[in-house]
Amino acid sequence: MSNNFNSNGYPEEMAEDIDLQRAERIKKAILSKFTYERMEELSGINIGTLKRIANAQRDAKISELEKIAEITQTDIFELIFGSSSSDIYDSSKRFFETRSKDAAQAAQFIIYNLRTLDDEDILCLGRVSSALQTATTSRKWDELFGKKKG
Repeated sequence: MSNNFNSNGYPEEMAEDIDLQRAERIKKAILSKFTYERMEELSGINIGTLKRIANAQRDAKISELEKIAEITQTDIFELIFGSSSSDIYDSSKRFFETRSKDAAQAAQFIIYNLRTLDDEDILCLGRVSSALQTATTSRKWDELFGKKKG
């Protein structure tokens, strides 16, 4: 196993395995119900693009994944991560400390989309996240100790 990392910070072999697994799930979702030609008609996604996505020659855009998921009636999280949204919510609600399925899904989308950002954008998001965390901590502190004063 090499020590080479891709632009997302993953070891190359791991990233390739993840991409291949995702492509295989997309291919299976499409071909279990349609031909590529029919999927092109229904989705408006060029047949060549569909085949490149299904063969891991190109990463799918979220808009393309949404169309494929809707048309094939496949959970988009199943296509992206290999688990349904309810499975991801169950496992991520502990990780994200949230009771909201929407918040857990949003967190998963943020994590998934981080790989497409350049370093400056990621650093900016880090600063925004830090500011939000500080504001949340301050608000919780005020709620906890502000009530005791009155």
